[in-house]
Amino acid sequence: MQGHIVRVNVAGQEVDDDVDLDDVDRFDVETLTGRTYTVQRTSSNRWRAWTWDVLGAASPISGTDQHHGVVGTVKRRGSRWSGFAYVFRVPGRPMDGGFQYTLWNAVQSLTR
Repeated sequence: MQGHIVRVNVAGQEVDDDVDLDDVDRFDVETLTGRTYTVQRTSSNRWRAWTWDVLGAASPISGTDQHHGVVGTVKRRGSRWSGFAYVFRVPGRPMDGGFQYTLWNAVQSLTR
C-alpha cells in the first residue's frame, strides 16, 4: 500500500511539491500515516543516472527516530532535454517497482 506524502523537509524547512528535489542531497518525508523516511542521494554524477536510497524510520507508535534500513531505491533515467523517468525498486523484491515522472512521486510509491 502506497503512502501519501504530507510533508517534505529540506535542511529543516518544509517545502511543497513544486521544489526540484533532484539537486538536494538529503531530505525527509512524512506520510499521512505519520511514518517518516529519509531520502539520501547515493550517487551524484550530473550527466549519469542519479540514485537515491529511501530509508525507513520507526512507526509513530514507537516514538523513536532510528532508521530501519533501505525500503527502496530510486534511479533517475533520461536527460533534462528529453525528460526524466524515476525508476523505483524494493530491495529483494524484483517485481515490486515501477517508474514515475517526478522524484516526489517515486519516493511516495515506496512509502506506506
